Amino acid sequence: MRKLAIIISILIVFFPVCSGAFETVIIDEVKYEASFASSAIQPMEYLKIPFGTEDSKVGGFDQDPQTISEGVPYAFLPMNDGSVLLPDTVNQKVKHFSPTGKVLGTLPVGNFHHEKPTVIRDFAVSPQEIGIFSPFACEFKNPKLEFRNGLYLACTSDAKIELIDSLGNLKAEFDEMLDVSNIGVDPKGNLLVSNPVLASLFRFSPDGKLIEKFVNQPNLTTYSDSNGNPYGIRGNDLTAVLYKAINASPVKELEIANFVLDLPPERNAVYVIHKVLGTDILGNVFIQLEACDKESVIHSEKIIIVNPDGKIVSQRDLMEKPYYSTQLPRTLRVMPDGRLMGFSANEKEYIIFVYPL
Repeated sequence: MRKLAIIISILIVFFPVCSGAFETVIIDEVKYEASFASSAIQPMEYLKIPFGTEDSKVGGFDQDPQTISEGVPYAFLPMNDGSVLLPDTVNQKVKHFSPTGKVLGTLPVGNFHHEKPTVIRDFAVSPQEIGIFSPFACEFKNPKLEFRNGLYLACTSDAKIELIDSLGNLKAEFDEMLDVSNIGVDPKGNLLVSNPVLASLFRFSPDGKLIEKFVNQPNLTTYSDSNGNPYGIRGNDLTAVLYKAINASPVKELEIANFVLDLPPERNAVYVIHKVLGTDILGNVFIQLEACDKESVIHSEKIIIVNPDGKIVSQRDLMEKPYYSTQLPRTLRVMPDGRLMGFSANEKEYIIFVYPL
């Protein structure tokens, strides 16, 4: 059974519906409050990659008889130059695409799993040098990918995280990584691992040693500030708080910014999503706050950009492309230049979108 609902058309069609004190529209089978829908940032098509087995394509449902993927790559990573890294689980390669769709390099990832395919649920690039604040810092050379400090792969096929070099060889292995939802890298090159089942965040050195663990911290993320302090967000129906953990044991937090839902009371809308989406190359933090009513009408999907000191830099309404899989580690990612990147798919292509903020 296909876990990801294929969006056959990317055309936006409005169906006005009257709902009490406000009007709603239906777009891609999702209900929105009309004034929000008319002003929200729409996704702009950025890159189309056909489904297939060649290096210029990525594996989709038709190439995945074993159903080891979600019909699309589990993750995507925008680079400094606008190119995109994709872990193509179906074809057992990490691939590097230019914004025009040209293949800039590939890296085999299946040569250390001989009995079964390597299922890559998430991946992260180690920084180029210690002290450089950029999770995207790596060097590429045709016809292969070149990583100075390696590439982390979260492999659900064997409950491990593997650090590989530019030839796809193992540099380090992190065992017993069950229930990992997503991974990240701090500015020193240490691995951050989120485990929602344990409600904890773990930090490992590149050689696999546990540095520290943030226990019973379900709201912490794998995104961190320039000192490696992980960001977190918590909230309720009407408010949200952005904070960072500045000590692991005991956990010590520093609140950075507070957000209050600003909608008319008659809407009866509440926050249903509080997320940290990541940081840009300047260290600004990107927050997503979505508010819905009891009829599942979306009244607000706000992207708030906050600088490291907690000052709001900007905020915009955004209309994200819908997706229908709970297995993907994320559906939006912050680009180094401050735009957002997301994806969609039809029966023939994997489509990457950007949202200018």
